[in-house]
Amino acid sequence: MVARLVFFAHTLDLGAEEREQLAARGIVVADGTVKRLVTEGDRLRGVELVEGHVVPRSAVFVFPHMVPHDTLLTGLGCERDHNGWVTTDDAGRTSAFGVWAVGNVSDPKALVITAAGQGAAAAFALNHDLVAEDVERAVKNGGSSSREPQRFPRPAPRTALSD
Repeated sequence: MVARLVFFAHTLDLGAEEREQLAARGIVVADGTVKRLVTEGDRLRGVELVEGHVVPRSAVFVFPHMVPHDTLLTGLGCERDHNGWVTTDDAGRTSAFGVWAVGNVSDPKALVITAAGQGAAAAFALNHDLVAEDVERAVKNGGSSSREPQRFPRPAPRTALSD
């Protein structure tokens, strides 16, 4: 009988507890280092291990290893968390003044739609901060009270026609 699910440990050193958890779920552990995927035509047939044997498989799932490409951000002084991701607040502000970051440079789970939402929130926060800075500068410099307020002409009233 061929196991339905196989976990290829590859270079991971699984402990007894992890092995027990996998076994409890009916998942077989294939110890050894993966050498290559074995295909026939355009079909997957198995996973070959460096040790020489092939584990028959018709599908595989590879967990991606996410790596933030944050050279620009860290070069600007942005701090990273203990996992290596750029730290931000809820609005995307980093530890470097005037620098925002969103998406999977700060959140490894951020998909495109999540990153788009984070980008919108960061844009809102950035605009808010810029307006607040402009207001603070205007107050500090005496504000716009020293200038005549701008007046806009009122539109002419519309005449309603009726029978």
